[in-house]
Amino acid sequence: MVNPFTNIKRLGIKLMLLTGIMLFAGIFVWSFFTIKLQKKVLFERTVEDVDRFCNTALDFTIFAMFHNPNKDMLDVLQKLSVCNEIERIRLFNTQGEIKFSNNPDEILTHTDKTDVACKTCHLDATPVIKENLQDRIRMFKSDQGELLLGIINPILNEPGCSSADCHYHPAYDKKLGTPDVVVSLQGIENEVGLLK
Repeated sequence: MVNPFTNIKRLGIKLMLLTGIMLFAGIFVWSFFTIKLQKKVLFERTVEDVDRFCNTALDFTIFAMFHNPNKDMLDVLQKLSVCNEIERIRLFNTQGEIKFSNNPDEILTHTDKTDVACKTCHLDATPVIKENLQDRIRMFKSDQGELLLGIINPILNEPGCSSADCHYHPAYDKKLGTPDVVVSLQGIENEVGLLK
């Protein structure tokens, strides 16, 4: 005759095993989606912060252009990049010449339309001014394999730009240049790595 307590023990072990497997699977699925969501939120916040920085740099740039562009622009870009841990900040004119940069070796050099920053607007023969933030960002790896985020923001021709004594920009030019801001995403990678 089979002992009824043996059947209860076997049933208890099976239930505990099944519950343990389901609990483990639930925690694994929950962790996977939580980490994925956290990475998305961190990335979106970083994009917003860099775009805000880009707009602030643009405002300082416009202010400096009206006062003492050669000296003030370099100082502003250098200080902004150091204070905000910016990898690279460059200001292109419409011909692809780097007019200002936090890397002095780049100043007055020309970039090709195949440059990773230029491709954002110059995919076709006719360049397009992209206003949507998602269209102006790019992610790429540095030569050292570090994940980077770049944002461009066109400098549009405003009435003060075409009528100022110091400039000759005709009113029909829609765009005067583009600042390009690049930051490292290593902080996000490290933070997500701690969650795993």
